[in-house]
Amino acid sequence: MLNPVVISDEPRLSNINGFRGFHVFAKAVDLAHQLKLRTLDLLHIAYALDLASKGLADSIVTLDREIQEREPMLQKLGLKAYR
Repeated sequence: MLNPVVISDEPRLSNINGFRGFHVFAKAVDLAHQLKLRTLDLLHIAYALDLASKGLADSIVTLDREIQEREPMLQKLGLKAYR
C-alpha cells in the first residue's frame, strides 16, 4: 500500500561551475556522467535521491528500460529500483 506524502520543493540553490541553479538540477548534472540518461530521467532520479536523503522514499518504480539497466548504479547511490 502506498501512502502519498506532500513535501515542500523549496527553491534551494546550488553553485554549478560558477552559476547558481536549483539543487535538483545541480544533482542531475552531477549524475549525468555516471548514469548517462536523458535529462528528464536524470531529473526523476535526482528528485528520488532528494526524497531518499530526507527519509521520505527509498525506491523508484519504472518501466523505463534505460533506468532498469542502471539499477546496480542506483543501488550504490542508495535507491532501489523496481520493475
